[in-house]
Amino acid sequence: MPEYLPDRFEAGTANTPGVAGLLAGMKFIQNTGIDNIAKAERGLWYRLYSRIFADRRFTVYGDTRPSSVMLINKRGKTPSELGGFLNDLGIYTRNGLHCAPLAHKTIGTGDVGGVRISFGIFNTFKEIDMLCDALYRA
Repeated sequence: MPEYLPDRFEAGTANTPGVAGLLAGMKFIQNTGIDNIAKAERGLWYRLYSRIFADRRFTVYGDTRPSSVMLINKRGKTPSELGGFLNDLGIYTRNGLHCAPLAHKTIGTGDVGGVRISFGIFNTFKEIDMLCDALYRA
C-alpha cells in the first residue's frame, strides 16, 4: 500500500466473517463426511425423480445419475411461469437459460430453458414432497 494519506488506508479490513464462515463450512464437511453429504443429496434426488419422472406432464433433463440439481419442465407451462408459481409458494428455484444458452440448445430446451431445482443436506424428504405437490398443482 502507498505510504501517503488517505490511500494507505484504502486496503479495507480483512474479510473475517468470510474466513470464519469458510472454516465453519470446512469443519462441517469434515465432521459430517463428504460421502454422507452425497448420500443425503442422492436420496433427495431419487425422491424427486421417483415422484415426477413417470408423470408425462414433466420432462426431466439429463441422465439418471443423481446429483444435487435437477432440470425440469412441465408441459403447458414456461419455465418462468412454473418458477414464478413455485416462488409465490416460497419454493425457490432458478428458471431460464442459466447463463448457458448453448447448453440448453444442446439438451433441447431451446430459447426458454428449464427450471433448475437444487437441494442439499439441509433439505428434507418433506420439502421434496411439498415441492412435488406444488409441481402437480402448477
